[in-house]
Amino acid sequence: MKEVYPKNTETPVSIPEWVTNYHNNFMLKERSVCYKKGFRRKKL
Repeated sequence: MKEVYPKNTETPVSIPEWVTNYHNNFMLKERSVCYKKGFRRKKL
């Protein structure tokens, strides 16, 4: 039971799916917002 939370983990299974989904969605939103702002500034 000591290896439930391994420090050096090479298996993505240890990370819950909702965490990765939340992180991916957050990164996508941040990218789209930053890209749109930068794109508008460059165009105008």
